[in-house]
Amino acid sequence: MTSPSAVPEEAARSIAPYRRSIHRVFDGRVREHPDAVAIECGERRWTYAEIAAASHSFAAELRESGVFSPGDPRERGRA
Repeated sequence: MTSPSAVPEEAARSIAPYRRSIHRVFDGRVREHPDAVAIECGERRWTYAEIAAASHSFAAELRESGVFSPGDPRERGRA
């Protein structure tokens, strides 16, 4: 196995985005290319902006119904 220090700098830069969480990578794509097609299924296409808007709306609905992310300070007060 190759140690991290043995990986050429250029190769390390090319894989660096994949060391971030998927939602951070996705958020970067939304900022850089909001109107680019992110998903295509048959005739239906969704842009990064459309998916982001839908996911934010869904997350808000979950929060309103009392569902919180693990580690959310609001979660601590619930039994």
